[in-house]
Amino acid sequence: MKARRKLEELKDAKWDAFGSKDCFVEAVENCLHSVNFNETNRQRSRHKRDSSEKPDLSERRNALYQKVVAPLSRLAVVGFEGSDEPPLIRIPNEVHSKSISANGNKELQNSWGEIHHAHSSFLSGPSESEGGFFPHLQVIAGHINRCRRLANTAKPIRVAILDTGCQKELDFFKDNRRSKRLRGWKDFTMAGSQSAIDTFGHGTFMARLLMHVAPIVDIYVIRVAENTEDLQDHEQNIVKAIVHAGLDPEWKADIISMSFGVPNERKKEYKAISDAIDKVTKERDGSVLFFAAAGNSGIRQENFPASHEHVISIYATNSDGDFLGSNPSQPHDGPKLLGAYGTDIPSFIKEEIQTPFPKADLSAGSSIATAIAAGVAAMMLSYVAALPTLLNFKSAETECAKLHTKNGMQQMLYVMSALKGHKHCFINPIGFWGEKGKDMEVFTAVCAAVDQIKG
Repeated sequence: MKARRKLEELKDAKWDAFGSKDCFVEAVENCLHSVNFNETNRQRSRHKRDSSEKPDLSERRNALYQKVVAPLSRLAVVGFEGSDEPPLIRIPNEVHSKSISANGNKELQNSWGEIHHAHSSFLSGPSESEGGFFPHLQVIAGHINRCRRLANTAKPIRVAILDTGCQKELDFFKDNRRSKRLRGWKDFTMAGSQSAIDTFGHGTFMARLLMHVAPIVDIYVIRVAENTEDLQDHEQNIVKAIVHAGLDPEWKADIISMSFGVPNERKKEYKAISDAIDKVTKERDGSVLFFAAAGNSGIRQENFPASHEHVISIYATNSDGDFLGSNPSQPHDGPKLLGAYGTDIPSFIKEEIQTPFPKADLSAGSSIATAIAAGVAAMMLSYVAALPTLLNFKSAETECAKLHTKNGMQQMLYVMSALKGHKHCFINPIGFWGEKGKDMEVFTAVCAAVDQIKG
């Protein structure tokens, strides 16, 4: 084809004083591959989609943005590096000349190399025996930790887990580096335990998963029920927990994770919970993130509080990003759905939980996905806290701060997602980071995300 011949000519052409030609070539090449607008790279590496399944207009627009507009956006930011030609989007010269990331920092270069290797390994298929997708997520966490250290960013992100408690004697938590991350405890059940306890196992499982994904954040645990079956009967405990996690001066969690829910048709019975979420959101000027499990009903609507307007609802996927059949049903014209890993948890992690909790319910579903999604969000907040210093670009703080809001983080998760069928967005941090080459590209993605915030 003539177009492909011209593309090859473009690739071979030498553009003097233009160091970012690849961004332009990437955008042009993506335009020529119609498959970019039908399925994701990960899907193509695994299986062929049913030819009758066509993305709707909004999905095609999203693909166009990710595959064409985003590379051109990066080009607009960096401009003609190494020449006198200015970028289209003005970023001060010191971002390029003085930033840690731009100065060829060997440690960061090696770190990006590890991310790309992890991405390639993941595309070939995560091995359950080697920990599934977890080792790849930990490579990303390692990069973020290096960025924070180089930027001297000390204040950790805080995540509150509302559940059945936490058993600190779990082998995983005995490592001093992990035990010190369990920073806060509160028990609103009748037991009122002053020390961390869990007699059911669900809360311990959620804390274990979240810390594995986000090893550098501080975790605060609130026991709202002794088991998951009793959660529906403990509305006031949940109300107290939400207010305490969000407004207590010594807590003020950045993220509140709730791996539970009640049928949405009963949400009017739980108005006090809705009011508590509204109260915390208002008093924090919107700078607090709530995550909740969409549910595992298969036919009902998503659960409450996942359905609350200030809460990010999380659905469950397998390690390929395919949404599980146990997820709640949604109308065809409903909003885009966010899904995270909700199954394929390595057996050694399950065995670790089942040893002290032989009857613990560790089944696949949105509870697991919520803990993992909250961990991914916590790591993103941990990263953007260091990014302005890393880029020597103080003005970046304004854009990065927007990820602390529900709309900002939700848009960021969409940007990090791979489209899996009709409005099914699989949160794919491994793919997101693996397709980047430097920290400025991540900042460009952050800008693209917050630019989508409506109102």
